Amino acid sequence: MDQLRGQPAQEPDAYAASQWRRLAERCQHGQQTFVLEGVFLQNSVMPAFIDDAPAEAVARIFDTIVREAAPAGPFLVYLRPADTAEAVARVHRTRGPEAKERNVTFVENSPWARRRGLRGPGAVAGLYQAWEAFVDELCGRYPFPALIVTDPQQDWPTALARIGAAIRP
Repeated sequence: MDQLRGQPAQEPDAYAASQWRRLAERCQHGQQTFVLEGVFLQNSVMPAFIDDAPAEAVARIFDTIVREAAPAGPFLVYLRPADTAEAVARVHRTRGPEAKERNVTFVENSPWARRRGLRGPGAVAGLYQAWEAFVDELCGRYPFPALIVTDPQQDWPTALARIGAAIRP
């Protein structure tokens, strides 16, 4: 399901930039708060990074989405781990061996990891470490309010209170 459009995802453009403009228009005409978990950076920008696109091309995707969503002045909340390798290991433990194997296989077979000769769980950690560094660059050019919350899973009530306080007018 494509949560931005409220309809079944239609590949290959399930996360097309134009949907961000439509979401921004919906936000301008209502009093609702929309929370989109992972859709902006993880689902819309990160695939090009995983495909080993040049940094400028990945940044252009980011910039296009920001331009499309601009009428809503979106507040970006980014949840990140302090220790990326430990976070990957924790997710793999939590989701179990089958999910871990699917994740490792996906990353190992990605253009990003293949070009770097990375294999195993270390490939996943390496990908996310590189992604976090790139996200720092992207957040530096984000023109609207943003909040980065590190390790929210250690204290969800405090993290959620911090987010709530930041997004309330």
